[in-house]
Amino acid sequence: MLYNKEEKQKLEEVISILKEYIADNPFADLIWSEKLGYVYLCISFPQREIEMTIVIDRAETLCDRVFYEIGQDVLDEAGNDHAWENANIKEKAEIWKRLNEYLELIPQYRYIAEKIYPKDK
Repeated sequence: MLYNKEEKQKLEEVISILKEYIADNPFADLIWSEKLGYVYLCISFPQREIEMTIVIDRAETLCDRVFYEIGQDVLDEAGNDHAWENANIKEKAEIWKRLNEYLELIPQYRYIAEKIYPKDK
């Protein structure tokens, strides 16, 4: 068994919340492997190549990756090629606005978003 019952339940809850974001993101996919479990694919465009694979061992791992991607979306849309630490107030506010849409549904993972995007920086 790849996941114990508790972890599978947590993962399924997180996937149900994040699945639309993942499906709409042209740079990401979540697939099932009988040998590995869930695998998150980071895709490059226009090459359509897999840049990175992440085996999703826990719900926290999926949240960590997707929350990071949400922030990157905001920075990319703003045309800024800089790290979170250099984001302006407007970018930071937009990142948290988007994150909060998901965190309202899965508040137990807020600590992950706060680790990636500390509010005091």
